[in-house]
Amino acid sequence: MRKLTAVFLAGVLHSTAQAQAQDLMSQVVQSSFKRMALAYMCRDAIGISHYQAARIAAEGVLQTVGSSADEATLAVDELDKKFKADPRAKNPAADAGKCLEQMNEASHDLDVLLAKFRTQK
Repeated sequence: MRKLTAVFLAGVLHSTAQAQAQDLMSQVVQSSFKRMALAYMCRDAIGISHYQAARIAAEGVLQTVGSSADEATLAVDELDKKFKADPRAKNPAADAGKCLEQMNEASHDLDVLLAKFRTQK
């Protein structure tokens, strides 16, 4: 599943390595989008509510790093469209326990990055 998620995200996201703050901001956004992708891929196993929560959280993260509310909503909507159009985004064989474990890991990673970002500001 992780490999599937990495391959899927590689096609959707890319990182630019500029200044350290810009790189950290990119990591925060990518981590949030990774969590959103995991929730989307696991929605049949763990329920759509996890995906909806990840979408809302992604919008909040984008606002935290400087996007306006409208920009954040548009970015998340675009990512959502990409998920829906990509056949790799559906994983009917997903195991709920593994999905929840990966979601928890992704949430923890995001929390760590957000803490670093907030202290760097």
